[in-house]
Amino acid sequence: MKLLCTALLSLALFAFAGCGAKNSAGLPPAPSFSSAAASDYVKAYTSYVDEAMAAYKSKDAAKIAALSSKGQALLEKGTTLIQTLKGADAQKLEDWLTQAMEKSASAMDAAEKGSQ
Repeated sequence: MKLLCTALLSLALFAFAGCGAKNSAGLPPAPSFSSAAASDYVKAYTSYVDEAMAAYKSKDAAKIAALSSKGQALLEKGTTLIQTLKGADAQKLEDWLTQAMEKSASAMDAAEKGSQ
């Protein structure tokens, strides 16, 4: 399960770093975690998605490039967190990331079609 979470997180973050992402209003609601670190991570992830989408919409190449390194740092933090979460928190985060990735992929597809 932790390997799957890590893989999903990697795919989502790298997709967002280069292509933008759907704003937080389009992401699934954040679950409640017993771990404050997991809650903080979801907030940071959502903030990153907001930034990436704004940069993508404005076609700000410099901002998009800067977000790449921010995404890498968030990836490393998320990988460490996933390895330390236990039980329900690990499953909730995995489920949330899966849904967030699906919604973001749809938003990116729509944004790309809209910009053509």
